[in-house]
Amino acid sequence: MGLGKEQVRWGVIGAGEIGIAFAQDIAQTRHAVVTAITSRREDRARLYAERFGGLACLPDLDALLAEEAVDAVYIATPSSQHAEQTLRALSAGKPVLVEKPLAVSAAEAQAVLDRARQTGLFAMEALWTLFLPALAALRAHLRQGTIGRVKAVRGQLAYFKPEDPHSRFFSPTLGGGALLDLGIYLIALTLNLFGTPKAMTSRWQAAATGVDLCAQMGLAYDGFEAELACGFDRTDTNRYVIEGETGALIIDQPFIAAPRLFLSRYAGLTRELGAEGNGLAGRILCKLTALPIVPGLTRLDHRYVGNGLSFEIDAASQAILAGETRSGIMPLERSVEALSLLDRIRAQPPERFR
Repeated sequence: MGLGKEQVRWGVIGAGEIGIAFAQDIAQTRHAVVTAITSRREDRARLYAERFGGLACLPDLDALLAEEAVDAVYIATPSSQHAEQTLRALSAGKPVLVEKPLAVSAAEAQAVLDRARQTGLFAMEALWTLFLPALAALRAHLRQGTIGRVKAVRGQLAYFKPEDPHSRFFSPTLGGGALLDLGIYLIALTLNLFGTPKAMTSRWQAAATGVDLCAQMGLAYDGFEAELACGFDRTDTNRYVIEGETGALIIDQPFIAAPRLFLSRYAGLTRELGAEGNGLAGRILCKLTALPIVPGLTRLDHRYVGNGLSFEIDAASQAILAGETRSGIMPLERSVEALSLLDRIRAQPPERFR
């Protein structure tokens, strides 16, 4: 049964950067509003409440979960807290949208899935990329056979981060590591587009704290392999490329924000704009695509207002309002599967390859 109202009233846990982006993008939605905030830092919570319209500033998670003016909870805390806070919210009768990763292991994610089924409540990992307009267009192109049979997939997502052992990127206790922070996007997108792989090869390199500094993954499908790489050891092109028999579809950088697609009909263009085309020619070509003067290359813009979170917020809110218990685009079962793959990668001994 749905909520019987037109908007979901969201309570936010975490007043950091992503929690702020959530409240900013709520303004672009039709079915959501923020009504309450709680944070480990009381000063941040007060500033957040004032900035976004006099929200209820609550002292802790228990108070937020007991708040009658909160219909659902958005969790934007460090990764190591996601599963435990999601379980508490579901047990308190609140649907949940939780930042990626859903958990730091498949076992934790499975516990969330089990609790969501037991309570009959909606819960979803906030893989915002999958809800963007460019991804809807990409799926349509694949269904329509725009590039023919898929022959290869390549994707990279890497941003250099200094090795600070106390940062969320490198701290084991905070759920650090490139796979949980960046690799989860590559895995989730590939599972969303192509389903469960037949096999996987992988390797990872450790940072000084023991978490993964970078990783490479190969997901095998019928007729092609998805070659994926992530890391904090460099900043990469951060595009996602699907090559087919008659052309290629390229999600432009950074692919997680998916500002546009390129449809390339020539291998040379695909190479320069692809996952490894980080040279001068590729940068010039990208600029030239703003003009329709490059034969064999079509630029498909899918720009939007805000940070890009409004699409997942509206999707989750509409599902909650309708009384649905799972997302069709990002079901919890996929979250468990993605984390199972990450668990398998990290279960291997680290290698030094970069």
